[in-house]
Amino acid sequence: MDGSEIIPSCACSMAGGRNRCVHGNNRVIVEELLDMHPYKYFTASHTPVGFLTALFMTYRFQQVAENKTHFTLTFKAKVPYVPEWFKKQFCLFILRTQVFKLWKLESINELIKKANASPVPI
Repeated sequence: MDGSEIIPSCACSMAGGRNRCVHGNNRVIVEELLDMHPYKYFTASHTPVGFLTALFMTYRFQQVAENKTHFTLTFKAKVPYVPEWFKKQFCLFILRTQVFKLWKLESINELIKKANASPVPI
């Protein structure tokens, strides 16, 4: 399988909604929408099937000007029996090895360049 496939397990996009994402080598991740405030933020947990570890991701959107939005993505790891410093390193590892790879980004600056190069039609 190339890329990732999302298999919805319910027909809802609200808090409590769940999806199963299949990433290369058939790694199944359960994604659960925990909290949602449209146009402001949403928080989702990502838990690999068969593991106690989870990654909580909050996507925040703040309008800074007309047709301009500031996007912030924060991570928090749930890894049983390890210190906080390890959880922070785990989040950095996921960001560098998974998020940038899946989003095909070398850095956030590349995302900004792409956005400026191809404006979204109104």
